[in-house]
Amino acid sequence: MIHFEKTSVLSVCARKLYDWHLQPGALEALTPPSEPVRVLNESFVLEEHAELTLELSLGPFKLHWIAHHQNIVPERRFDDIQRKGPFKHWHHQHLFEPLSEETTRMRDVIACSLPGGAVADRLLGWAVRKKLRRLFDYRHKQLYDRFGHAKPAFVTNG
Repeated sequence: MIHFEKTSVLSVCARKLYDWHLQPGALEALTPPSEPVRVLNESFVLEEHAELTLELSLGPFKLHWIAHHQNIVPERRFDDIQRKGPFKHWHHQHLFEPLSEETTRMRDVIACSLPGGAVADRLLGWAVRKKLRRLFDYRHKQLYDRFGHAKPAFVTNG
């Protein structure tokens, strides 16, 4: 299993940050231009067991990814689990923790595995983590640019 986590503290209340993630176009805004993604079911509404279908471009190839959503707690979290896509297993937790009325710790926690099992994970896990690091650095930068960094006094360990 490959594990990855990215945490940021943003100057925005948890409700507003959570709601922003639900807006049409949010995923596209968080995706680097070099890695285009298209939402195929544009009328998608985030609710328990809803499925989002994406089209990813990998060079000249198109790949469909179906993400099943669960563990939805409004303003606090939602998870997406790959039902169809490039991974053997994919579980992405989107976590929103209010630190104050105007500050939120946002965490993206991913557990995934590649086709080929533990051997593939051991051999290629470093490459997956590197790609995830670049993707989520980009995503969190977009959020910092939109909402701002929290003051250092709000940043805590743990």
